[in-house]
Amino acid sequence: MNNRPAFSTVTLLPLLFGLAVGLGLVAVLGGLPTKWGVFLVVGSLFVSMLLLVGAFSTHLRGSMLFFAVLGLPTFYSITFQFRELIPFTVLANGFPVSITDVFLAPLVIGWLYRLMTDPRQRQISFPKDWMWIIVLLLLVNFASCLFVSRIPFFSLSMLYLQAKMYFIMFFLANYLQDEHDFRVMGYAFAAVLLFEGLVVMEQRVLGVIFTQENMSRAIGIRSLVAGGGGTIFRAAGTLSHPNDMAMYINLCLPLVAFMYAIETKLLRKIYLLSCILIGVYALMSSGSRGAWVGMGVGFAAGIFLWMRKQGRNPVVGMSIMFMSVVVVFTALFFGSATFHDRIIKGDKEAAQVRIPLMEVATEMIQANPAMGVGLNLYTREMVPYDRTNYMVTSSFPEPVHNTFLLVAAETGLPAMALLSVFIILAFKKSIRVAKEGEGIVSAIGLGVLTSLICWLIHNQVNHSTVYGDSTFYVLLGMLTAAINYLNRQQLNELEALAPPNNRA
Repeated sequence: MNNRPAFSTVTLLPLLFGLAVGLGLVAVLGGLPTKWGVFLVVGSLFVSMLLLVGAFSTHLRGSMLFFAVLGLPTFYSITFQFRELIPFTVLANGFPVSITDVFLAPLVIGWLYRLMTDPRQRQISFPKDWMWIIVLLLLVNFASCLFVSRIPFFSLSMLYLQAKMYFIMFFLANYLQDEHDFRVMGYAFAAVLLFEGLVVMEQRVLGVIFTQENMSRAIGIRSLVAGGGGTIFRAAGTLSHPNDMAMYINLCLPLVAFMYAIETKLLRKIYLLSCILIGVYALMSSGSRGAWVGMGVGFAAGIFLWMRKQGRNPVVGMSIMFMSVVVVFTALFFGSATFHDRIIKGDKEAAQVRIPLMEVATEMIQANPAMGVGLNLYTREMVPYDRTNYMVTSSFPEPVHNTFLLVAAETGLPAMALLSVFIILAFKKSIRVAKEGEGIVSAIGLGVLTSLICWLIHNQVNHSTVYGDSTFYVLLGMLTAAINYLNRQQLNELEALAPPNNRA
């Protein structure tokens, strides 16, 4: 039985107070460009309106969670202290506040308020093994800011993102309480797949709404086809680069797919299936071969575990998946010029660039194995380590396209080891949730497991802000909340089996 208290006007007061404080800080800071000020005011008014309209509704909490997830891939955020005209590439610049942050902030304030006022709400749970790794990674990166980085501002920018992502994961782990919360989050991820797919479709077919001019950012890239065969347009949706969009789809799609597998209501199955199909369309339009391979391997593992859990022969499921992949591959190969050219011809010099970049990263790691060259300063420091025949850093001023090599080069081998252990523990926890959970809880375990495999494979040929990927940490927050949910269930079962005299 769900004993969670509904929102009331008493709970609403600290939330509105928090919004007022936020607007007050903006007014004190001053000097913001007009578009940022308008964004803050309109966004705050919109959130306040939602709170006021839903003050007496038990669905307000779910609505805020839904919109928080819906804002994950949006292209607009406010970045304080953003520095322009930087002569090198960084993955974090300033201190951004996103739409997701705006929707999560009232929930965080309400949660903290309940922790302070209701003793029954003071149970906080988070895996100790993960907590130790998080603290150590924060300390390693903080030390990089203090003792290694030649421009500490950009290191602090990444440290800010890292701390915020860890807090989001910790918050969701303790805020999501039951299957209703999990379903709301899953349906929100489905809605984002739908939105992102529609954006890509508009960019490829119409090209009048989500344009580079209207969005003030790139909507895709055109790659030269090897052998002089023209160009390939790779769509980026709202995420500025095709690989970023592909990574996002790879993180979201598995959860929605396994939710579809356990869904029983017809209309919801239709909704989820529609979102899956248009999400696959967006993934194919990204032209990211690493993402395609990651998705295939990830789903192979996820379906195998799901079939085992259902008591069915995994070979049957794998065979069905294999035949489906063959059919889809054949249709895309002959029906999509982008897919055909990316498979057969590839884009000019894409693979050739990645290998020299890895050689540069290896030189950087060998010279600085303990603490690296400085958090978020890879491209600033990489030129002296470029001993390749191509002199790749002079023509391609981007970080190495491998997340683990990037972490090792910037903050040392100990940081890469800690990150690797963090990911291994995530695999173990997702397998446990997949095996022990039922329904939506099991779907979370299977979805996160598949997403982790996709993420791991894709990041061998791609760089991403591993400390700033909000979607990644939202999923891990859901996974941890599912672990807490299973632990509570198992504790209740043990208490129910205990003799009456032994119960607390």
